[in-house]
Order: sequence, then C-alpha cells, then structure tokens
Amino acid sequence: DLLIAGVIVHDLAKIGELNASELGMVSDYSADGLLIGHLVRGVSRIDQAGRELGCDPEILMLLEHMVLSHHGLPEYGSPRPPMIPEAEVLNHLDMLDARIFEMNAALSRVRPGGFSERLWSLDRKLYRRLSDQGPDSV
Repeated sequence: DLLIAGVIVHDLAKIGELNASELGMVSDYSADGLLIGHLVRGVSRIDQAGRELGCDPEILMLLEHMVLSHHGLPEYGSPRPPMIPEAEVLNHLDMLDARIFEMNAALSRVRPGGFSERLWSLDRKLYRRLSDQGPDSV
C-alpha cells in the first residue's frame, strides 16, 4: 500500500513546477519550480493533507521520505537516498520510466533497422527493430 501511495504522489507537485500551455506543452520551469521544486512542495502537501485527515504520523513520514528520495542521488536532486524498501523500488521505477521515455523518443526518430544517435545519458546507441512498423515509423 505504501509503494502504491508513493507511486501516485511522488510527482504530484510537478504540475506546479512547470509552465505549460492550455494544450499541456511545457515551455519552462516556473519560478516556484526553480526556487522550491516538486520534492519540497510535494512533502509539504503530504504533511498538510495527512494532518488534516489525521493520518498515522509514521506513515506520513515514510511517504514524505519516498517523495524526497525518489530521484535517488544528490546529483539528481534527492536530499536523501532511499532508506526503506518501498523508496528503493520507487526510485528504480522512476528511473526506468525516464529511461524508457528517452529510449522511445530517440527510437521514434529512427527508421526500422536503424540506429539512434548516441544517447549520452545511457552511454549507447539504440537499435530499432525491423518489425517495428508502428505509427512512429520514420
């Protein structure tokens, strides 16, 4: 239950971190996003909602920890590393989501049977299967 709750709320405050058009196209970070960020805002909102609802203080603390640690490392923005199993799983799910998004974006620009440009964040090129003839085919 804690992991599911963490998955649901870990990026909830990201909505206020970004400036977006009515169509949802993000143009940049908001001032609040740059100055405060979604980790801090998320923890603040969890604390406020939890207190109003009379939630178990330890559960609130663990959920707040999951939000603070879901980026995993200080260089990725986490002030704390994951220190409970649910936070560790959430960190890996978040990383996997980001990697798959990046891979799909790169592969959408490649013809089937071709290779992507080098993705520096993944330290490799990617191959698009010959059988991949989906709507993203170039």
